[in-house]
Amino acid sequence: MTSKIDVSIDDKGNVSAKVYGARTCWAKIDRPEPDMDEATGLARMNDDGTPRMKWRTQLLVPKSAPGVTELRTAAEALRKRNGGAGKLAAIKDGDAEIARLVGEGKRPEDLELYRGMAILSASSSRRPDIRGTDIYSGCEVAAGIRLHWYEAKGNKGIAAYLNAIVKTGPGERIGGGGMTADDLGVAEYREEPADPLSGSRGSVPGPDDWGT
Repeated sequence: MTSKIDVSIDDKGNVSAKVYGARTCWAKIDRPEPDMDEATGLARMNDDGTPRMKWRTQLLVPKSAPGVTELRTAAEALRKRNGGAGKLAAIKDGDAEIARLVGEGKRPEDLELYRGMAILSASSSRRPDIRGTDIYSGCEVAAGIRLHWYEAKGNKGIAAYLNAIVKTGPGERIGGGGMTADDLGVAEYREEPADPLSGSRGSVPGPDDWGT
């Protein structure tokens, strides 16, 4: 699928975008993770006492793709309407991100996937509309996102909600992996099934076997 971004801005200035032909990175879609509070290091909780989960991914699109410049311009305009300060967390320049991460000690060879890319970061604490299974880091997707202003605990800027994501094709997995259980070359352990009529636990000894 050809990479492109269709940007829409409504009469209230809300910015949404349809992203096509993107490659996922750091994808937490099939297995969302707890939404952690950076200040406390603890998971945020729902009203029912269960951990609040977060679905997230980076979407990598070539910087030359149609719509990338429009999305960045819309993000900068949204930031300006909110005072002009803060991070553009929703869209970053991949080459600039490589330079920043190398300066922090990361290996350049681990960051080549960012070269020449725009990095869109999107997340949601509500389950987005997900179509397709095994949305792993490296596969091809289309996604619907919406930009928003955030300000909390000294941090502020432009982020993106992940509203929908559709797996549109395979791709080379990012971040190692690729090994399956079959690659280990060992048999799966299976317990001897219990006899439901006799109450036996198979070969597992019960109290009657212990003696007194």
